[in-house]
Amino acid sequence: MIMQLWQERTGVAPQGLSIEQVVDFFPIDYSDIAKDIAPELRVTGTALSRFAISYLNSDCKPIKPFPLGAVYAEASITGLKERADPFEVAQSIVDVLISGDAEKVARAAEMFDAGKIAEVQRFVGHHHVSRKKAFRMVQNDFGGIRNRNQEAALNVLRTLKETYRHNAVSELISGVESLFTGDVSFDKLVVRAQTGTLSDLYDNHRFMACPFFPAGEYKTASLSYLISPDVALLHFVPISRGKALDPVGVAILAFVEDVRGKRYVLVDSVEGGETLQRIRESVWKNLAYQAINSFAASIDGVEHDVLVNPRFTGASSVPVKFFNYLRSFSLEQRRVKLRLPSETGNPLYLEAFNGKAGNSFSEVTVYALGSSQIAAKFPSGFSVRPAVQRDLEQILLVEVASLPEYLRDPDSLTSAFLQNGINLACENKEGIVVGYLVSYPKDGTLHIESVAAQGEYPLAFLHLLTRFRSEAKGKGYEAVSLLARKSVGIDGLVERLGGVRLGEEQLGAGELRETYVRMEVKI
Repeated sequence: MIMQLWQERTGVAPQGLSIEQVVDFFPIDYSDIAKDIAPELRVTGTALSRFAISYLNSDCKPIKPFPLGAVYAEASITGLKERADPFEVAQSIVDVLISGDAEKVARAAEMFDAGKIAEVQRFVGHHHVSRKKAFRMVQNDFGGIRNRNQEAALNVLRTLKETYRHNAVSELISGVESLFTGDVSFDKLVVRAQTGTLSDLYDNHRFMACPFFPAGEYKTASLSYLISPDVALLHFVPISRGKALDPVGVAILAFVEDVRGKRYVLVDSVEGGETLQRIRESVWKNLAYQAINSFAASIDGVEHDVLVNPRFTGASSVPVKFFNYLRSFSLEQRRVKLRLPSETGNPLYLEAFNGKAGNSFSEVTVYALGSSQIAAKFPSGFSVRPAVQRDLEQILLVEVASLPEYLRDPDSLTSAFLQNGINLACENKEGIVVGYLVSYPKDGTLHIESVAAQGEYPLAFLHLLTRFRSEAKGKGYEAVSLLARKSVGIDGLVERLGGVRLGEEQLGAGELRETYVRMEVKI
């Protein structure tokens, strides 16, 4: 990358490029950085091109053990397909909540994420507060939406959000509220791998992390992060009107090795500034967790346990908030000797190693987030257990329940699933089912007919699949099959877990019609 940029800028091939020329080329003083990451420069002063060749591929991008720019998780912030008049979209979502009229629902599905509108429809349709009662609660301010009265519109939205306490309802209404208040200026947040370009170096103060400040005490870290094969940066990238904006957060991950030669993904820290913190905590923390797990699952040769650093020296509250969120999984504390596996000889700034990680072993304290812990335990007492017949009614209330009509009868469920397949229910500490998985034998595999989780508990999806895989393997199955919803990236997640695509199917009707990928996973 350095060679390519130099040649584009000067028109001259970079053979014999000196530190002084690099300093002139880059907008900040990189002379110390170059010396830190390329020790041979201290001797010759002119070996940057040789150094770059050893770390860059044929496209002049850093060589990393993962695809640069790959997306590992995403979440809608507003739920809107595109920005529109706030009063128009407010009227649309309110109509869905208080009327349920088919034409109005179809119109809303054109403005908002159709899947979330379907979730709202199912949830409100089974809620103990009827639509008529909800209308009576907001009727004094209802006319103010058409009269373009912002105060009245916000009153209606807040009342309905408090009445129908549900993740999809809250997300859609919060998105509409942001059009009035301007609190969030983007529609979606994507977590993707670093791109291997200059944007990886520093961020105009958006991350609020000292390694990324051009004048920061640890500014040498950013160039090391860019090039080192031992580091992976996952950037939190806002999307506004289909355009990617500057990242607002970053997960700093490292590949580390213990004395037995076992390799792990280490979460050194998750960083973010004011923009990230304006997003609901449940959204960005869940998103970071999902991205890190998806990333770790995609890397060959690393252990299933993800290691987490508990030590943070900066003033930002974001790393602490994310670590406390992970602690709800009852992390296992370990005192271990770790090192960076590559033979670069160049130290990296990592908090877990007290600021300086290298190829020599250092004793560090970490917490392990293991697959067995995830399967067995949920935050605040959530658990996974075998589903029984009495669970059916609650399963049908799960917001994204997709059981076909022929299975909605208890007798059908009992005969088709409970006697033959592996069927799981995820419940909270009050004993309420918030997620489920039902399956049955099909063509030599165990077929997942339906798996779903309440939006408030997205991790239930991962836990259900982890438990299911373990039980299926214990019963002697060699493969499982499923239809993976394409619009939310389930097909990509399953593929990274070893799934094979067998074809596509269109399911649903009208605006709610979606593409599903038939997949098979060896276990």
